[in-house]
Amino acid sequence: MSQRISRVSIVASVVLSFAAAVALAQDPFSKKESSDTNVGPLGFTASASDKQLDVRSVESGGPADRAGIKSGDSITGVDGAAFLGKPEPAIAVVLACEAADIRAKKEAQVTLTVNGKEVKVSFASAGKHAASCPKKCKRCEKVVQSAVAWLVSQQKGDGCFPTELGGKTGKVVVTSLSALALMAAGGPEESIARAADYVIKKCGAPDDSGLNMGGMGGGNWNQENWELGYGAIFLGEYAHRTRRPDVKAKLFEVAKKLEQNQEASGGWAHGPGGPNALGYLELEIVGNWGLLGLGAAKRNGYALDKEKLAKAVAWIEETTRGDGGVGYSPRSGQKGFGEAGRTSGAIAAFASLGEKQSPFFAKMCDFYRGRMATLGSGHVSPWMHMTSGAIAAYVLGARDWASYVELYRPQLLAARKADGSFAAIPTHESDLLHSNTDAQVGPCWTTASAILILSLPNEKVPVLIGKAGEKPEKGSKAKPQRETTGGTRSGSEGVEPQVK
Repeated sequence: MSQRISRVSIVASVVLSFAAAVALAQDPFSKKESSDTNVGPLGFTASASDKQLDVRSVESGGPADRAGIKSGDSITGVDGAAFLGKPEPAIAVVLACEAADIRAKKEAQVTLTVNGKEVKVSFASAGKHAASCPKKCKRCEKVVQSAVAWLVSQQKGDGCFPTELGGKTGKVVVTSLSALALMAAGGPEESIARAADYVIKKCGAPDDSGLNMGGMGGGNWNQENWELGYGAIFLGEYAHRTRRPDVKAKLFEVAKKLEQNQEASGGWAHGPGGPNALGYLELEIVGNWGLLGLGAAKRNGYALDKEKLAKAVAWIEETTRGDGGVGYSPRSGQKGFGEAGRTSGAIAAFASLGEKQSPFFAKMCDFYRGRMATLGSGHVSPWMHMTSGAIAAYVLGARDWASYVELYRPQLLAARKADGSFAAIPTHESDLLHSNTDAQVGPCWTTASAILILSLPNEKVPVLIGKAGEKPEKGSKAKPQRETTGGTRSGSEGVEPQVK
């Protein structure tokens, strides 16, 4: 195993953010990305250690810029207190900004220790958070609407939301997540409808991206199950809202394909077609999103194959040590390494599928509650884990949702950029590999994730959070959407190497 990891780290590359694995050696399509930490309230990015922020870029005209902070400066403390590693420096700055904002009327101020000197940084007050934040929180509503406006501006002529990684599969996944986020936030129906047209046309269709992965690593490069899972989640929500027959028909088609692609073991691989370039099939996290998609289909009236569902549930339980912590797979060296991101995804999937009465569900919930604070360090995509963690917390109830908000609101605010988008979040792994998967998938992915998380309490995605029945509700006031498909304009293409 150690030899494989050493070989893998020679040239790091990662699958869509959704592949949940590390890198494949010598991938010529690898793209190195910065692991900089964004400090949104003050408008700068920095490379971070436990006790220091080394400024990398400063937003022109932003608070840090006005205070004279420049690229290359070192920040070692805030408000007279040195950074101690916990909370990490960027979060310590955000918390100090939050505290200053509570005291302020129009302008707030914090003091940073920059190159050994105290520098006062002033910024416009955004107001207090509501006690029910992010629900009915005017401050966070402004953040969400700014992000929605930015996201809508990125939509292409054919209805897709772009990504630089994953070819057609990547665009279907990012488009599905983006449209789901817009639904959750009450975004423009026209934009959502155009995204639906794109997903209906592309999800599960042959890859027309022009990528030829044959021969690379000698394994199977099919990544189809990612787009089927995310596509079904969005289509299930949209079918429930609009009752469009073509959306429901496509949802059922995708659900059937997901069931067909299930491996004999009960798990799912990146896609059908046999072992990948590293010689293995299933990985648990892709099954979480596939099962969420099947749950969305079920809640729209799809008759799930009970035998396949039972095998899927049993396979996930087999990845654990019996403590509820969901592992990467049941394979030797991967079984039993439970972590919060995979576990929260399984919790959300079980809830969607009506499996909350399972004794194993209760074990997963206990495991997740005890490790919720570790979501942001998940492998490979922090945003994917933070999203599944938010869904699970909301499904579990008010107390768990409040815990999630307390833990991750500062991180969300740190990631926000001046244009309304959200940045990638670095981890120890991304620092080690100098490659950040969330940054590679791109800002539509990260921004849609943030919008969805902050908008869950609106309960405008009832299928996702288990508030919808298994059939569309009668008397829906949603207006039927047009049934035409979008155009054929394509955005940038990429690749999604299979990794471990």
